[in-house]
Amino acid sequence: MSASMARAIAIVGAWLVVVGLVLVAACAPVRAHDWYPLACCNTADCYQVGEGQREPAPVFTPQGWRLHDGVVVPFAEARPSPDGKFHVCRYGGNPKAGVIVAERRPCVFAPANGS
Repeated sequence: MSASMARAIAIVGAWLVVVGLVLVAACAPVRAHDWYPLACCNTADCYQVGEGQREPAPVFTPQGWRLHDGVVVPFAEARPSPDGKFHVCRYGGNPKAGVIVAERRPCVFAPANGS
């Protein structure tokens, strides 16, 4: 085999490796927050809330966290947020849809300090 043919085979092989890696990366499931419980989220239902997000952050009330749609989540039922930010899981990721309830608790995540 000539040197130019060996070089061409090496280049084609390298491109096949690159294309293969790109395909594997493109097909891998992507989750914005891999800490959401599976019962709450199918990778598209949960999202961060607050300024600049799909919906505003919950408001503190004596009864619990009031969401933008008027739903109040008692403090004891809110789940802890590992990243210290508010998150909510709604059907289809739609801010107008209902909050997903899993294991008899709403899928609303609040920071430990409530801010």
